[in-house]
Amino acid sequence: MRIGLLSDVHGNLQALEAVLERAAAEGPELLACLGDIVGYGGDPEACLDLVRERVGTCVQGNHDAAVVDPRVRRWFNSVARIAVEAHAEWLDPADVAYLAELPQALNVTAGSDLLLTHGTPGEETSFTYLTDSAQAARSFRAFRERFAAVGHTHVPALWEEEPRGRGRVRARAFRAEPADPDVEGVLDVTFEPGTRAIVNPGSVGQPRDGDPRAAFLVLDLAARAAKLHRIPYDVAGAQAAIRRRRLPEVLAARLAAGR
Repeated sequence: MRIGLLSDVHGNLQALEAVLERAAAEGPELLACLGDIVGYGGDPEACLDLVRERVGTCVQGNHDAAVVDPRVRRWFNSVARIAVEAHAEWLDPADVAYLAELPQALNVTAGSDLLLTHGTPGEETSFTYLTDSAQAARSFRAFRERFAAVGHTHVPALWEEEPRGRGRVRARAFRAEPADPDVEGVLDVTFEPGTRAIVNPGSVGQPRDGDPRAAFLVLDLAARAAKLHRIPYDVAGAQAAIRRRRLPEVLAARLAAGR
């Protein structure tokens, strides 16, 4: 089964449209979203419509939760809080109800192949960031599936756990080439038999690794392989949407830098 993984759309319609178009060409059997459809961007309503129409399944991110529950916003910085409060006002009750019903973790395959969650596996309710190998090692002990897919950091990442008996965890380089922001970048990786892996496809709508291109990943469970895509999109259009709706300027400016 080939599964297209996307995460952290953050109300960026232009990036989401570009990713969905490219994902359709890849032809995975399922598209799955790892959370944060809303927050930051200028088009949360249209992004929610597209995700519900085109994405087979989705888990809840912290910005999705913050739209539903104001108590979650207390952990946000001022800019993030301004945006999520605006989105909560713009969305209709059906949108909010959809976000409220999203699970925080989900196994999407028959068997024990793939766990989806926004934050660190085993720490879903606190939406913690998975950022290093020591944390990844603890995470592997918290789930039984062969693969886990996470989001939240806005940075593509990959950790592997060696076969049981050794259990060592290592991070692998996970940058798509070429690095030219005006062309698509691709990275193909394979996994040795017996290894388990945690993958982070990066962010569709607000990359933070210095690469402004939208990111998504196709995971081939049978072939034990993954393909990371970085897709150019209409950054100026996404910036215009943020400015049109009078959200903080930093949210528009950062898109061009991928920070």
